[in-house]
Amino acid sequence: MSPRIRFTEYLDLDVERETWHCHTCDHTLISARENYKKGCLVAERDPREIHAPVLEGEYSFSPDPLWSRILEFYCPSCGRQIETEYLPPGHPITHDIELDIDSLKARLHTLNPAAPVLDAAKGEATPKALLECGLYDPERKIPDVKKWLRDEAYADPHAHSHGHHDHGHDHDHLDRNRHDDHIRSFTLTADEPIPAGTFHMFLDLLRSVHGPNLLRVKGIVKLAETPDKPIVIHAVQHVFHPFSQLERWPDDDRRTRIVFITKDIPERTLHEMFEAFLNKAAPARPDRAALADNPLVPFGGVDR
Repeated sequence: MSPRIRFTEYLDLDVERETWHCHTCDHTLISARENYKKGCLVAERDPREIHAPVLEGEYSFSPDPLWSRILEFYCPSCGRQIETEYLPPGHPITHDIELDIDSLKARLHTLNPAAPVLDAAKGEATPKALLECGLYDPERKIPDVKKWLRDEAYADPHAHSHGHHDHGHDHDHLDRNRHDDHIRSFTLTADEPIPAGTFHMFLDLLRSVHGPNLLRVKGIVKLAETPDKPIVIHAVQHVFHPFSQLERWPDDDRRTRIVFITKDIPERTLHEMFEAFLNKAAPARPDRAALADNPLVPFGGVDR
């Protein structure tokens, strides 16, 4: 089934097929590029049937049918009432949900740049395509790490050329992997083997401090104890799957590569944590007190 977004209590959007659906029975109403109400059965009601007069006389607190009408929109398949609107007589049906489908698809793609998009309407969502989206190739029965990891999709094209991403300073270029103010994806790499104990401590701290905001973690790791047999890691939030050890490296790139998709975690935070466990020197930065109580400020005192 294609990705679904629930827009209202009884209305769903199928993103890939670009269709509106009844949430109750899954009936296809109409193209998502059209007003979903055009795919519904429409009943026009006298407002006095819904809002009975409260008082007798001219001012009854009941809507005047000369000024107001009630339209009810129903699923043609199951009869579920999907929407109701009040309109003046003669006013066209309102188009209350108008989507930019192309921008929506692009936005969904940025949430995971490496995730393949299959168009079910074009017959792309075959069992073969769905089964081959994981780590193991079901036909050859061997891990296809390069296809699964696809770390190049998360790489910063402006990153420096040394053995890891160096984001100790701010970049003024457009960050294609910064999806919005909260969601980001990036890759951490290391050339040298990592002791197993050190790597486990890194994961324990990562999970305890940032667990809820780790939307996804996946990677291939070179351990010092078995440098020729890397391990594959995969996690969602606090849950880390048991490690898988490969018999050999899948290609000539023998670096540790870990892909992160995070919420509200700056890349710099995880980069510096990772570097600390690798025992790499970090540039010293003044603490808050040193910045606030600056002796170079005229007459001393607090730097405002």
